[in-house]
Amino acid sequence: MASEQNILILKLDEFIRKYYKNQLIKGLLYTSGLLVAAFLFLVVAEYFAEFGTTTRTILFYLFLATSGFVLFKYIAIPVLKLNKLGSVISYDEAANIVGTHFNNINDKLLNTLQLQRNSGSILSPDLLTASINQKMEELKPIPFTSAIDIGENKKYLKFALPPIALMLIVLAIKPSIITDGTERMVFHQTYFEKAAPFQFAINNNSLEAIQQQDYVLELKLNGNEIPNEVFILVDGVEHKMEKVDNVNYTYTFKNVQQNQDFVFTAAGFNSKSYELKVLPKPMLMKFDIQLSYPAYLNKKNETVSNMGDMQIPQGTKMQWVFHTKNTDQIFLNFTDTLVDISKSSEDEFSFSKRMMQSMPYSIKTMNHFLKQNPDSVNYRINVVPDQVPLIDVSEKTDSLNPKNIYFSGTIKDDYGFTRLTFKYA
Repeated sequence: MASEQNILILKLDEFIRKYYKNQLIKGLLYTSGLLVAAFLFLVVAEYFAEFGTTTRTILFYLFLATSGFVLFKYIAIPVLKLNKLGSVISYDEAANIVGTHFNNINDKLLNTLQLQRNSGSILSPDLLTASINQKMEELKPIPFTSAIDIGENKKYLKFALPPIALMLIVLAIKPSIITDGTERMVFHQTYFEKAAPFQFAINNNSLEAIQQQDYVLELKLNGNEIPNEVFILVDGVEHKMEKVDNVNYTYTFKNVQQNQDFVFTAAGFNSKSYELKVLPKPMLMKFDIQLSYPAYLNKKNETVSNMGDMQIPQGTKMQWVFHTKNTDQIFLNFTDTLVDISKSSEDEFSFSKRMMQSMPYSIKTMNHFLKQNPDSVNYRINVVPDQVPLIDVSEKTDSLNPKNIYFSGTIKDDYGFTRLTFKYA
């Protein structure tokens, strides 16, 4: 009995495998036709319509989602079930399908399965075995797998062949429709210029401007048909570009403060969007100078602000405190030396020097964006040397008493004097 049961189960297993193999073949035909048709429609539509980045992105992910669903439903599921992964049709369901094809065995096949499961039946074991063997003798010659004709899947070629043939025709006649459309869909977030009889070409080495300075943008048009006018849209505002000659144009960004987006437009065609990046300019906001005078002058120390040109006594110690913005380095260039000032705190630099002679000096700021900042501020310090006190003495003899001699005179010093000593022998 066990042997007869095994034969029936094996025949049904073989039928179930062929059943899912047939579904897989049908799914491959459905999938190839559907996905090729969808792909062809997508790239042809993109080639002629030239959608924007947002529309292309939506269509791209919609195509991926559709492809994933179709592949899962018509390919992945049959493959999994072919390998008995997941739920598959039961033996009773398989028997019903076989019975539908072979009407004369429908009841016998189901009855046989029921008898095999009915081991606890009121029938005696011998009678149950005899009944199963009798029915199996009738079922053995019948090829269950013939209930499925894989060749019938040829009728589904009508779904796969036309889209594939159409794509091959397009590739043969004008392959750029497929290649260009595919490229635009794959790089769906990249802006592609609308095909025009001319091209916009920027001549500047980089689109980087220094903050608070003017930036001259240079444009050249290349192509067979050159328009007479070119406009530039800066942050949505249209400006006419200055024409240098038939193909060269310029536009000046005045006193640039922040990054700006711009697009070229001419004869109904637009360029891609560009961005002018602004490099933060190192700036000297203000500076203070603490003046410490020589002690002998009895002059009170003081602090001056934003005063570069000055006159000071010789020996005065000067301490500069610079307050900056966007600055990494400050250089003080004296006649005899170049000083790289170190930071004392955030956006603050300090340096001190005792001045013994007059000299000019310049201040230059730099940052990691602008290593060669052309701007500098020039000043001059005039140092007043400490003059030797001047004494002017005249001698006069008393005409009545020659022994009496009178001395008179003047004394002066640039910073005054405290004592005068007269010695005689």
